Amino acid sequence: MEPSQMNAGDPRPPVRARAPKGRTLLIWTVLAITVLATATVQQLAQSAMTQPEIETDQLPPVPIQLLMSARYILGAGRIVEALGQTAGASNSPKSLLEQGLSGQAKSPLDRLRMVPVIAEVVGTEEALAALDELEALADFPEAARIDLQDLRTLYTADMELAEDRREALVTRHGWLGELALVYGLGDDDPRREKLLGEARNVALAMFAAGFFLLSLVGLGFVCMVVVIIRWATGKPLMMRFRQSEDSPIHHLALLETVAIFLAAFLLLPIVAQVMGLNMGIFTLVPLMLTPLWLLFRGLSPAAMSADMGWYRGEGFIKETVLGLVGYLTCLPILCVGLLITALLIHFADTQPVHPIVFELDEGIGELVTPFLMACVAAPLLEETLFRGIFFSYLRRFMPMVGAGLISGVIFAAVHPQGWAAIPALGSIGFVFAILREWRGSIIAPMAAHFANNFTILAIGVFIFG
Repeated sequence: MEPSQMNAGDPRPPVRARAPKGRTLLIWTVLAITVLATATVQQLAQSAMTQPEIETDQLPPVPIQLLMSARYILGAGRIVEALGQTAGASNSPKSLLEQGLSGQAKSPLDRLRMVPVIAEVVGTEEALAALDELEALADFPEAARIDLQDLRTLYTADMELAEDRREALVTRHGWLGELALVYGLGDDDPRREKLLGEARNVALAMFAAGFFLLSLVGLGFVCMVVVIIRWATGKPLMMRFRQSEDSPIHHLALLETVAIFLAAFLLLPIVAQVMGLNMGIFTLVPLMLTPLWLLFRGLSPAAMSADMGWYRGEGFIKETVLGLVGYLTCLPILCVGLLITALLIHFADTQPVHPIVFELDEGIGELVTPFLMACVAAPLLEETLFRGIFFSYLRRFMPMVGAGLISGVIFAAVHPQGWAAIPALGSIGFVFAILREWRGSIIAPMAAHFANNFTILAIGVFIFG
């Protein structure tokens, strides 16, 4: 029997019994502490990635988001300049540079690394002025002062930089160091032509990705308008979410499983790191087994299937297609979350980054594992837990909106991008909850989760690669 046939009358059956308040409160306390601890660990890791400590004799690698910003500014500036864009326009090379400096170059070291782009876009006078400003900063890293002087030498007429210092610029600053060394050469010089070509390709890739995403959002708005019109004319979509058996033991088992999963999610990577084990394999298998706690607590396979959403609904293909259509329709909701995150980034002076970004410029062979983790493991595990077990538990006590928001916020909080990304990730989780409510089966939110992660990764590889 399909779980959708259980309680076939009202999709929101009344609660007949509650779990003991003391035990429920204890589990919620453990869950809250685990989520807060995980979010704190993720935020600390995020800070370490975006604001690495500068050692006495060496500098951290150039952040990939700063490198892509530099390439985009240079490439886009060349393109709009070739199109005859006026200097005062919002998308002129100088305006693009100012936006990039305010958006990505937060630290003195990042601003130093953007000086070669300043020289290319607005000239050596502005580049030297930027170097003077940086040199006067009390918090400018001592390890980078020699690089500052090397750049000053490069942009000062009639001065030559020693060969060992030229090599050091490339070693310590990568592509941006190379860009500094080719300043003043003709565009037909092979070394300069290569760098300018890479910058142009990144800009074109970002233009194409932006057009693609805007087209999807526009189509999503059209689909949402159609749904609203259907609802206003008395033709709402049928909600297929159903719940299985209802008992205090059942309630506790669902909440316990969520707490066990999140505790394992927090602790297993730490244990793996201490023991020197492969973190992906060591943590993935136990996490996949946590739903078996429901069987241990006495739930029947049919009840597990219903609460996890693990049933075929109206068929795997149809549920997958409708999940993708539903995700597209809900893109305007994602835009709201992204807008809030963008405002937090702007006013809080932070930059959420997923660790996977640092792997996007690797070879194709190195990308297999990130794609499998993001596009297979994440949809299976996260949807089973958050939109399956946790959403089913919450729906026993509150309407879909409340259950979707709570599960979405906790889903966002345990992700590695940090607190500023919670509105964006939470809106994604909320959309997946809408799909679970609509279709009942977990296939639809899994398909949407796959599409979301695959699209982001594919665009990242398209741009960064």
